[in-house]
Amino acid sequence: MKKLLLSALIMALTITTIYSGVSFTNGLTHYASAASFNASESLAFLPNSDVVMIFDLNRFLGTKLFESVISDQKSKKEFEEFEQKAAIYGFNMRQIQSVAVGVSVNHQSPSDSKFCAVVTGGFDREKLLSAIASNPDKVTIESEEYQGRTIYLFTDKEKQSRGGGKTVKVDEKIAATFLNSQTVALGTLEKVKDSIDVQNGKQTSVASNQQLSNYISTTNRSAILRFAAVIPEKQKPASQGKKSKALTNDDLSNSPNASKSASSEGDGSPFGNVEKLLEAIQGAYGSLDFVSGVQLETTALIRSESEAKQISDALNGLLFLGRSALQGDPKQASLAKVLDGVVISGGLKDVRLNINISEPLLNELIKSFSQKEKTKN
Repeated sequence: MKKLLLSALIMALTITTIYSGVSFTNGLTHYASAASFNASESLAFLPNSDVVMIFDLNRFLGTKLFESVISDQKSKKEFEEFEQKAAIYGFNMRQIQSVAVGVSVNHQSPSDSKFCAVVTGGFDREKLLSAIASNPDKVTIESEEYQGRTIYLFTDKEKQSRGGGKTVKVDEKIAATFLNSQTVALGTLEKVKDSIDVQNGKQTSVASNQQLSNYISTTNRSAILRFAAVIPEKQKPASQGKKSKALTNDDLSNSPNASKSASSEGDGSPFGNVEKLLEAIQGAYGSLDFVSGVQLETTALIRSESEAKQISDALNGLLFLGRSALQGDPKQASLAKVLDGVVISGGLKDVRLNINISEPLLNELIKSFSQKEKTKN
């Protein structure tokens, strides 16, 4: 469990450090708050997107969950080694003020989706560029001018060599530009250019997207992670058919895929025709916080009232099955308690999923996973 969380954290930090392998600086012995987290500052530079995430990295580093992740010597050493490299590149993650990520989803080919991350905080631009330039065996830099800004294209040569020496595609390069001395935009080249256009007033930012802005403003402002997503009508799968028509029980029973799920189609089960139910989701928003335990709040926006009820019933059915499967098994006691903290409810056209894991239960869960890992080893 700890290895999984540590790997996820390092991956997140890597994404926010221009290219794979660059990291941040400072030790782990003291937690000092950065300047107040100002999400609006990052959102103002973020180009319009389908999915938006706001991450309070500095606050996360002060949580007991993070302390638990690095509590064992091996994990702590791995993370400290990761941080030590950062001094070379002039990064200080304790001074990161905000991280906002926007993703434009290609629903036909998700791997071709484009993203941009806007990171505001303390950067030493000259030290960063000179350090990367002095390590040509690890990373190469190219540059191009766009609208008065220099865009740097970074290629991880170590990753390239691991791929058998194949030519790296343009999309595999990470683009980055300094919007000002304290703000970096990085991601796919197309979205980084969009961010520059936003700064120059040639495009609107995600903050101007009224729908996404309303969703984000509804989430818990003090949460470590906040997110919102909208599925544009024109990008929804063609299999959705008539977009304005709600999914009815007749749709379920007459579906061409009915034979594939005979056990659920013929008896009115809410598990029927999952694909159509998923297509009914119009967007979502929520937050994740783990300063004390774990609290997840998610609201999925559904096309119609009937579909919202069907999805809510289906999820509650799965939850019931999960609780029933774990009941009476002492080895799964921690997981059973986690499911007890899951609440699924449906509104008129939405489905809400809330998960609340207390700090003692989280520690119990981590301990349980650690014991299982030791048993395997």
